[in-house]
Amino acid sequence: MEEHNLLTSELGRLAMSAGMFMEAVGWVHLILSVIILQGNIGNGIRVVIFLCSMILFATRVVRPVIVKQIIERIPEESPLSENFVVAILICALVMGLIAESTFGAFYIGTLLMGLIIPDGPPLGSALVEKVELMVMEFFQPMFFVLIGYSVDTSFMVHNKDVGLLLLFVVGCHLAKILGTMLATLFININLRNAVLLAISLNIRGVVDLTAYERWLIRGVRIFNAFIMDERMFSILVLSNIFLTGIYNTLVHVFYKPEIRLAAFPPTEKYFRTLQTTPSDKELHILTSTHNEDSIHCIIALLEASYPNAASPINVNVIHAVELAGRAGPKIIPYSSHSYSRKLQSNTAKHIMRAFTNYARNSSGPVSIRPFIMVAPFKTMHNIICNYAEEERIPFIIVPFLGENDPKADRRMVRDFNVYNLQENSPCTVGILVDRGLDSRINLGRFSYSALLIFVGGADDREALRLTTRMSGNPAVSITFMKINLMHGNEDIDEAEEERDKLLIQEFKDKNAYNACVVFRDMIVENTLQLMHMAETLVDIYDLVMVGKMPMKVKHVKEMTEWIDHPELGVIGDALISSKPRDCKMSILVMQHTFKVDKTIHQDETLEKVR
Repeated sequence: MEEHNLLTSELGRLAMSAGMFMEAVGWVHLILSVIILQGNIGNGIRVVIFLCSMILFATRVVRPVIVKQIIERIPEESPLSENFVVAILICALVMGLIAESTFGAFYIGTLLMGLIIPDGPPLGSALVEKVELMVMEFFQPMFFVLIGYSVDTSFMVHNKDVGLLLLFVVGCHLAKILGTMLATLFININLRNAVLLAISLNIRGVVDLTAYERWLIRGVRIFNAFIMDERMFSILVLSNIFLTGIYNTLVHVFYKPEIRLAAFPPTEKYFRTLQTTPSDKELHILTSTHNEDSIHCIIALLEASYPNAASPINVNVIHAVELAGRAGPKIIPYSSHSYSRKLQSNTAKHIMRAFTNYARNSSGPVSIRPFIMVAPFKTMHNIICNYAEEERIPFIIVPFLGENDPKADRRMVRDFNVYNLQENSPCTVGILVDRGLDSRINLGRFSYSALLIFVGGADDREALRLTTRMSGNPAVSITFMKINLMHGNEDIDEAEEERDKLLIQEFKDKNAYNACVVFRDMIVENTLQLMHMAETLVDIYDLVMVGKMPMKVKHVKEMTEWIDHPELGVIGDALISSKPRDCKMSILVMQHTFKVDKTIHQDETLEKVR
């Protein structure tokens, strides 16, 4: 799942959960087998006593020592001492040695050691970071070499048992596939995805090879039909490689993460936007952040969006945590009285406390739903998009992580792909570029100035829709700058032009007597002059709102090839690139969820969503 970037997809999360359940059942079966195969009752009782003693020792002695002496003494985000890492590894080796001498199965001891180590930072993730390189780049390749050295293809020539062995292997795989498909009948998964889930659970790779190698050493008899020898070992290894190659290809070709697993997906996927959200209903917003740097800027934007009794704001706050030292991705509610307490770093506490305080002190009704998301940075967008679709959220706000931002997490900047979020989101996405607004905003004396640069198109209309909502806030001053291009707009769709005019007229009618709203019209000769105008905006606004892809900018697709940040669009990139480091003007880049050629009328969309 990780190699295919599917850990955060629906298929990946379901396969990981099912796989871990199957592994748990397998471990129980293995332990019972070790006890039963002792030969007599006395030896079996001795093994049970030793096993219970190991479990008690690990959970009552080793784990408390790890928690108190290591985890509680390490400051957050501080590096883990090499002495701790060595001590943990030595302890794992000792546990494995005890299990091997007692049960003849070392992996029971090492598994137990792994289970008692708290996952995630500071210890779990540090162990993975320090040990993974050695294991994946040295020990695992050497293990593959040893496996290959033990394979002899000559056994497959003129051997009458080869066909029977291959039939046995294929039968086992088919049985697992059919069993999984039967199980999916109870969880509402369509046939195609059920097959993909079934074959995903058959991809075990190095786990199977490890079992084959151990069977070969011990000469295990399988179902009293085959004795594990070099002949059978060679056939199992080669068939495993062949079937794994087929399974990987099928998953890579046929599974699309953006398509849900539901057995009866809707014939048409309805997208939600700010334009299709009624102004007299609660506005649901999702915001995701991995640190505290952009909290105040996001809160200021929420407050400026005018929460009121007729249209309160419901904010789903997600603290994004990198998946490291944990089994799989997850998104869970943040609560000090639940399992999420294990994931509560100081950063998470500060983020949730800031949003909770804002909801309590806001000028209008604001409710907060806090969550913690643990996932790889590069595929976090899958969880965010699926959550937004399930909760029917029309607006996502994520902070922009620039390569030149000194506060940005370098790994997050490298791996988190905002473009994938924009492409796969079922709703409008706002990329918020924070330039230090937190030092100028105070909810006790809140004042906010915003500029909307309107050129035309679906993205600009989403920005205008948010501006329309802000215009009801008496603490917000708005400048509406309508850009008229003299050249470069010859191929504009008339329907798009009409939608722009209708929404602009609605905005003007609502704010005809609003002293806090200023209307400006600007005529520019061409696209280059438009870009120059954007670059010369002075630092007099708290926020500048633009659409990602203005429809009237000619050759906009060609222009995205030479801009530094394509996810911000041509105007957004010009704004961020032209401003000095000490500029305090934040930027919000809006992207409408519809593709340009599939955009339908606002009224039609609203009717379909209802």
